[in-house]
Amino acid sequence: MTGAEAIQAARNAKSLPYDVLLDLFTFLDATDIVNFLSSSKLLYSHILDETIWRKLSARYGVRDLSIFGGHTWYDVYTCLLHTYGPLLGLWANDYPFRGNIMECRINVDRKWYGIICEVWKFPAGNDLPDNDRDPSLPSYHESFRIVLTREGIDASGTGCRTRIQWYPHSQQGVSFDDMDRHQTPSLHLLSPTNQATFVHIGENIAILAGGEHPRMTGRLPDFPGTETVWYEHSRECPRMPQEPSFECLDSREFLSQSARTRASYMYSARVAHTFPPALSIYPHPDRGDPLRLHTPQLPRILLDLRGTSTGDGGSNVPVRNRYYPLRSPVREAPTTDVGASDWDPTVLEGIWLGGYGAHGTEVLFLEWSSEGKEVRAWKVTGDVNVPRGAISWRFEVAEDQPDILANAFEELHPRALYRGVGTISSFGFLPGEQAETPLYVALMDWDDIRVRWPELLSTSRFRRYKGRDLASEQVNGGMRKPTPWL
Repeated sequence: MTGAEAIQAARNAKSLPYDVLLDLFTFLDATDIVNFLSSSKLLYSHILDETIWRKLSARYGVRDLSIFGGHTWYDVYTCLLHTYGPLLGLWANDYPFRGNIMECRINVDRKWYGIICEVWKFPAGNDLPDNDRDPSLPSYHESFRIVLTREGIDASGTGCRTRIQWYPHSQQGVSFDDMDRHQTPSLHLLSPTNQATFVHIGENIAILAGGEHPRMTGRLPDFPGTETVWYEHSRECPRMPQEPSFECLDSREFLSQSARTRASYMYSARVAHTFPPALSIYPHPDRGDPLRLHTPQLPRILLDLRGTSTGDGGSNVPVRNRYYPLRSPVREAPTTDVGASDWDPTVLEGIWLGGYGAHGTEVLFLEWSSEGKEVRAWKVTGDVNVPRGAISWRFEVAEDQPDILANAFEELHPRALYRGVGTISSFGFLPGEQAETPLYVALMDWDDIRVRWPELLSTSRFRRYKGRDLASEQVNGGMRKPTPWL
């Protein structure tokens, strides 16, 4: 039954028992339910029925009222989940090259009530593990929280509202109990856009490389693109006003002709591809983004001209980074061993973490392509060589070749071995600089894959990301650190 059919059925059946109407409500969204209950005084008397609001909250996976203090299901849904429930889950950022991941979840520590949004950060620089080809779990840095509260409600104490709070990372240890120190982030829902990111590599990169380097321009992979499999189409956008995305025809005009020759830079320009609506978080204008949670560090030699415009003398407005919903499929327990004659490659689909040497840990989404009969590893986060949105490696699921490939993994005793190809590139991921290189893939088990890159003389490890165990995480201010992998 469709929602429209359920509405008509409910209108034609006001005399039906109330429990039957409750069953019809499972086909309606909250707005339709309220409109229906408002159609008569008798029906409106059920507007505060907790059964209705508990079932609506369950659509967002919220089934425990005890973590909301004394709030009712009516409070939880109408004040919090109706607007912000679609935030719950993972989000992938399109920031050039690197990107990042934000996770929004219900706060469960009962110190406050609502939604907490955290950004994943992986070890980098001097903090990289000795074996940087083995991935690390992320630490989770609080960015902002959406608090369900009764503050500011009338003297009767009934009702609720929400308040968005920014975590002041530049002052670690500041308590949210100190209301004067709260900072409010700008949380926005941006309209679709045709702005894509381009990269130009100039002579300054050639000098650093110690040789000649042709000046080239290329377009970063669309994020999301037409073939993107990690994008969660079924997730709604938060119920917020949609704002127009900033448009800039070609921000290269900011540079003089001579500077365009020498400099390396990113710029934005209009393309045929349309990127869907997205979340955007503007850092506080005074504090900025001190830990670069939403704007990962770029090489300083690469100028970011996106959004810069001199066409009409207006102020420079940056192109805002956009967050898109990231699929996080739940894997069912396999019924066969990995590598068995009847093993199911779809079980590999999901979020994985991989070690990329000096670039650190990156996030990938593994896809099974039934058309190509191959497994593809899409980069959800990336680096300046192979950025977010590109395919990192892939392999055909044909008959494995243990005799040919055993010498690549002789000490690991894998369950299955396959030939594949990987993507490599010089700085910037420019046309003509990209190449595919042969590689070997070893399936150790359902959650562990090793990839041997002969040309790079290295072996990377990829491990399935299975989610979090909040109870075991160490908490330090606005950062939570998981127990390391064994």
